[in-house]
Amino acid sequence: LDVAAPLAGTEGIDLKLRFDLGADGPLELSQSFDGEGASIQSVLYLLAVADFLVRTDLARVDLRAIDVELEPHAEPRTETLTGLHAERTELEPGDLVRLFVDLRRYRGEVERRTVELRLPPDLPSGRYTLLVGDGASADAARLAIEPIQPVRLEQALLLLRSLGSSRSLTVLGVLPGRGIAAGGEVLPRLPGSLRAIWGASGARGAKPLALAVAQFEREPEGAPLAGLLRLDLTVKRPEPMAAGEGSGEGPAAGAGATGAGAAGGRVGSEKSSKKSAGKESR
Repeated sequence: LDVAAPLAGTEGIDLKLRFDLGADGPLELSQSFDGEGASIQSVLYLLAVADFLVRTDLARVDLRAIDVELEPHAEPRTETLTGLHAERTELEPGDLVRLFVDLRRYRGEVERRTVELRLPPDLPSGRYTLLVGDGASADAARLAIEPIQPVRLEQALLLLRSLGSSRSLTVLGVLPGRGIAAGGEVLPRLPGSLRAIWGASGARGAKPLALAVAQFEREPEGAPLAGLLRLDLTVKRPEPMAAGEGSGEGPAAGAGATGAGAAGGRVGSEKSSKKSAGKESR
């Protein structure tokens, strides 16, 4: 709280934290806060992480030191996501597709960002939903789709290390799944027979999953972002899938962005000004 006092009135803060956990290695986190109360929010974020490390009943944590780096800004910088479109909406697994993301700057014009995304090569035919937004909102969506309840300290630290900053543009690829969350782990795309066996075994805490995250991409940004948008694509495989490959099914869905609450190709971006929502940058 003493840190927040001299920053009163500051409209933006970039926060970097490093927790020395001894044999468990360092835990490094970063987050950005904008608007009124940014200084208090940054302190509360630090306290929340430290409180978990000190009080967790998963194991004793050897918390040796906390390094804090704060970068204040005189005014908010958040860019709000306002639109999401794709150059084409019918694709094959492994295709490269360009996404057009509209961002409204703080007290500024709308800018169109071009993002290149390569689809995973093992996608099944059917609907493939993209969720595109800031890192914090995308993490909330990811954990809602695949809820994880760590049962070991290493699982909890892995989860914390996976959290992204709002200063990142994150893409989630989601498809209908038949997985299970149990024992602090996510098994997102189990064949139906294995899922039935697991369910019949009476495993405590096992939770069926209706969706699976097939793709998780993150690209750093120079300013904080805000918002999460949805875009539905249709995947059509050129030949039938081999038995046991993929598990997503669903009717084709139309393209278009709507507001919404892992491994694939590299995400790249090109920035260009946009005069109107319908004009495509090149």
